[in-house]
Amino acid sequence: MLLCFGLSFGQTKKTLKQLTEIQNEWTANEYGIPEYIKISNNLNQNKDDLFDNCIGHFKRVPDLDFVILEKSETKDFIKIEIKTLVRTFLGMHVYAIYNGEINFKDHKMRIKLTLDKWTGNGTPVPAKEAYPFYMNGRDKNFEGRSFYESHKIIKPLINSLSTNIIEFKHPNNDDW
Repeated sequence: MLLCFGLSFGQTKKTLKQLTEIQNEWTANEYGIPEYIKISNNLNQNKDDLFDNCIGHFKRVPDLDFVILEKSETKDFIKIEIKTLVRTFLGMHVYAIYNGEINFKDHKMRIKLTLDKWTGNGTPVPAKEAYPFYMNGRDKNFEGRSFYESHKIIKPLINSLSTNIIEFKHPNNDDW
């Protein structure tokens, strides 16, 4: 029992290795929380098409829930919340919640996402109160690995977004 308790609250070498592996792939905002920013230039679509295709892309990504919190009438930006399943452990589901904004100009797009909180079977935990952003986190191993896994989901999404929305074509229902 003592060994189990120690392992659940300690941090293994595997967790440290995983966090070291990704430490230069995200930046910390003023609160030390992960923030992802990607600017794509020279895109071959105007801002209206980028806006529409971006929304279409999010709807097609499996295992990802997103909510549009706000969008501009002129298609300059959308504010979103992204929820993604990170871990399932002993019947617990852990979700990472990211808040962000995507800005559009003709042939340009800027994506900015910030890890906001963790949710699951219990009370939501703000990211700033979880390890590795808060050194006194309750379960460093679990929280560290959860962040690693959330990073491995969100980073490819951001990196591929500009490419995927350019290739996205609305289905043509006249083909039937």
